Amino acid sequence: MTELGIICRTYAPIRVAQWKKVEQKDKEQIYNLIREDDGESVGPIEFWKKTHYTAKGWKTPMAQQLYVSFFLFYFYFIN
Repeated sequence: MTELGIICRTYAPIRVAQWKKVEQKDKEQIYNLIREDDGESVGPIEFWKKTHYTAKGWKTPMAQQLYVSFFLFYFYFIN
């Protein structure tokens, strides 16, 4: 599944058979969800949080656990 697929399923319950049939205005809203204010794409850790964390908290305990794992992996091995 692509990043846009995750965002569509999470934030935009669009009922179309194919991405090319989604209206451009709806695509723009979805694109904006994965961009920061300066127009840069977010990194994978921040993307995970944006797609799995809401004002009510983590969508599932597994989502939170994976976020922590991603963060620790990035902190120790990438950064």
